[in-house]
Amino acid sequence: MKKENTSQLIIRTGNASLSFSHLDIQEVSLPICYVPYTLNNGISMAANLREAFKAEVQGQENYASVSVMVDSAVMMTPIDAFDERQSATLYAHCMPLGDNEAVMHTVLPTLNAVAVFAINKDLKMVVTDRYPQARFFCAAAPVWRYMHHHNTAGKKNRLYTYFHNNGVDVFQFAPNRFRYFNHFSLGDAHNDADRAADAIYYLMGAWTQLQLNAEEDELYISGDMPNRQWSIDELHRFLHKVYPINPTAIFNRHAVTRIEGMPLDLMAIWAKA
Repeated sequence: MKKENTSQLIIRTGNASLSFSHLDIQEVSLPICYVPYTLNNGISMAANLREAFKAEVQGQENYASVSVMVDSAVMMTPIDAFDERQSATLYAHCMPLGDNEAVMHTVLPTLNAVAVFAINKDLKMVVTDRYPQARFFCAAAPVWRYMHHHNTAGKKNRLYTYFHNNGVDVFQFAPNRFRYFNHFSLGDAHNDADRAADAIYYLMGAWTQLQLNAEEDELYISGDMPNRQWSIDELHRFLHKVYPINPTAIFNRHAVTRIEGMPLDLMAIWAKA
């Protein structure tokens, strides 16, 4: 009798990153293999993916599930105002959009929002040629969902951050929706010290805009924050309650939290698998 294929592959791609992770739920020990791929900067991301398929997933054609996490700039839209026919036009007004980019979206039902994002068409074609069943979604979505769930505990005003892809998402929730969402790019700064200073400037600007209380309200830091400890110490000069999020704690010491270099959004998926 042929063994049922229950294996799962997740491809995660950003502006300058590419990784593969794999799980087979039939294995009792829950093996999760995470492979960050070293990019060749002299070729396109699509060409890198072709080479990565040869090196990292050779012979692995029959995954039961293939997902592609796309870490790119997001336009957030209320779900009742979303029109797929107009999404590419609106996205191009808000974000840089190249001729060779396709606009896609991820529906966030619990947040009554739709995250609109772009992916290189050649990269998308390389994936779908190999895995026609592949599902594409916004990479940061698992973090937003987790933070929204976390926000239901207590009645404090909370501002959340997620640092990823040389930028930071800054967001706050109202019941069942985003109250505030913005993404700030940190990619133009020359070094981590400059990026950290820019991040603090953006965070304090959002804090002021939302009229949050420096003594009582809470700021949560997650992801790959530049100069993390210095930045948190600096934020404490202005805000009383600054909380770095520890993946080991929030995911109950799940095995994925011990995998070096795995992004928080990918941990959030595997911790629930």
